[in-house]
Amino acid sequence: MTKIPFNYRFEQDFLFRWDGNQALSIPRKKLAGYEYFKRMLKQIEGSFAPPGGGNYAYRDMAGTVVREGILPGQVKVLFMLSEGGQVLDTRLVSSQGQDVVSQACVDSIRGQNFGKVPDEVKAQGLIFGINFIFPMMRTR
Repeated sequence: MTKIPFNYRFEQDFLFRWDGNQALSIPRKKLAGYEYFKRMLKQIEGSFAPPGGGNYAYRDMAGTVVREGILPGQVKVLFMLSEGGQVLDTRLVSSQGQDVVSQACVDSIRGQNFGKVPDEVKAQGLIFGINFIFPMMRTR
């Protein structure tokens, strides 16, 4: 099987919270494959490229919005790995409303190789769900 089944139900396996500090949520140590998922999230963090380089909006001298910041919300993505850790398939499950942000989330996973999948992780399956969280940005 090299595609995520069309009726596969999203289950959140881990979170990626991005609010400018690039802090991410790592699964609990009791989770099977904790170190593998920790490295995986670091790799996703390193490849995540927010549209426009960051979460800020600005206007030009005439007051026209030149770039819109990332809206608060969640982007849910499913991805399937081979036993060798190569991402075989990705699927956008839900978006927070900005196509460019959703595409950046999918692109941060697509084509990655996370290394050989440990047996304790394989036993639970090779399809994972990640929830990208974009919280409300505080203004000063």
